[in-house]
Amino acid sequence: MRGVSHRYKWWTAQYQNLRNGIPKQIAYFPDSDPNSEKLAQAQRKKWEEEFGTSSSSNHRKDYTGYKKGDFIVLGDTSKTEQKQQIVLVQNVHTDEIFEVPIQRFRMGRWTGKTIREGRTNNKTVGVSMSNGKWSAEITIEGRCYHLGVFESSSEGEKAYSIALHNWLANGERPDPVDIPRATNTTGEKYIQYRPKREGTPWVFEKTTGGNRIVRYFRALNDAVKFRNKYLGGN
Repeated sequence: MRGVSHRYKWWTAQYQNLRNGIPKQIAYFPDSDPNSEKLAQAQRKKWEEEFGTSSSSNHRKDYTGYKKGDFIVLGDTSKTEQKQQIVLVQNVHTDEIFEVPIQRFRMGRWTGKTIREGRTNNKTVGVSMSNGKWSAEITIEGRCYHLGVFESSSEGEKAYSIALHNWLANGERPDPVDIPRATNTTGEKYIQYRPKREGTPWVFEKTTGGNRIVRYFRALNDAVKFRNKYLGGN
């Protein structure tokens, strides 16, 4: 039987289905048990019934509508992490949206936390705060789309939800939005304002003789003082 083999004093059942996001599974049954071969075959059949027939195809299965507990799959993200298909999952009670490895989700090993939560303190998917403003963005098929800068997190969340709905329901990508760039709004030479740097947005930057000097400051006044001291002024 495919996926079942005997070596030394053990019968082994193996299974892997990357198409469905299932990594390699292995179970061992000792020869000391007279039913070890049948047990190995039964285990292989159980995996196939639960996860589907193993295939080497790279086709991504559509899990839209698949439910597990309080969550339902909205669609595929086109992302893969450690050979696992990543899907969008929504909490049916809170409407929160998460990116989840399908294998962990189907096997009940997902804790309810987003992948993003391991990388940022932001609790809202697609929305982050910088310099008192809320920035929204969404990733579709590996490309990040900036959705704008807003006064409140709720406005950013609304923009994200609309973009997500348009993509999942209609296949429409967001219209391009200019990303705010670092600007020198004060006219101070060698000093830039970079709103994405939380805490220290004011930057002194100067290159002299091939040497690049960069310093970050919380306030414009501090950056000006450093520049004047560096340049030998008052």
